[in-house]
Amino acid sequence: MSEILDENKIKESLEALDGWVIKNNILYKKISFKTFMNAFSFMNIVADHSEKINHHPKLTNEYNILEIELHTHSLNAITEKDFSLARFIDNIYEEMFS
Repeated sequence: MSEILDENKIKESLEALDGWVIKNNILYKKISFKTFMNAFSFMNIVADHSEKINHHPKLTNEYNILEIELHTHSLNAITEKDFSLARFIDNIYEEMFS
């Protein structure tokens, strides 16, 4: 199980990510895609990986917009597991859409 990150570690870890913010003690990102199918395909990749690592984000999709919320529910806090998943998401997005 991951340890709860303190405010300094969270700020430091955020600097290495692209477009993520802390919103109500949740790691949050909103991504716009060209099409609904791009957003949905990306969401499926994130969901598949999340299932494999047993760490499940909140994914909200409306047309071409995907909102992602990461939070370690068992600890009611942000942990390294959340940042690890955020890095995966950023890397996959870069591979698919850059």
